[in-house]
Amino acid sequence: MPRPHPPEFRQRAVELARLREKPIAELARDLGISDSCLRNWMHQADLDEGRRSDGMSSAEREELARLRRELRVMGVSTSGFYQRRNQPVTDAELADAYLANTIHDIWTSSRRTYGAPRARAELRLGLRLPCSTGRTERLMRACGAVGLHYRRRGRGCTRRGDGDPAED
Repeated sequence: MPRPHPPEFRQRAVELARLREKPIAELARDLGISDSCLRNWMHQADLDEGRRSDGMSSAEREELARLRRELRVMGVSTSGFYQRRNQPVTDAELADAYLANTIHDIWTSSRRTYGAPRARAELRLGLRLPCSTGRTERLMRACGAVGLHYRRRGRGCTRRGDGDPAED
C-alpha cells in the first residue's frame, strides 16, 4: 500500500480542482493520482467544511476510530454495545440496585456488623422481602459491605512440646 499523500498536497489538489480550470481527470493525471482519489478528497473536504452532510467529517471519523479502539480494549463487543445503548438497564439490574441499597442501609444501621446471614434475615423477616442467600452475598460484595467477624483466639487443646504424651 503506498504511503498517503501529505495533507498540504491534498488541500492544494482540492483547491485546484475547485477552480475548474481543467477537468478533474486531467488535473488528477497531472498530479499523479487517480481521478476517483481526487473526487474522494473533494467529497471529504466538503464534509469537513460543512458544505455537505451526507457523510462523516474527519473529526467524526477520528472520534469513531477512538471509540472503537476503546471498546476493543475494554472487551466490549459491538452487539453488546448496541444492546446496552438500546436497553440501558434491565429490570433485573434495577431490582438488584434497589435491593443493594436496602442491604447497604441494613448494614450501616447495624453499625457495619451484620454479615450476609443476618442481613438476609432482616430482609426476609423484618422487611418481608424475599431474597436468596447467594443474591444477598453477591449484593453485599458489590456494595463493599463486610460483616464483623470474631477471630478464634486459640486452637483448643494442643499438646505442649515439653511434656510426655499421656498414655491411653
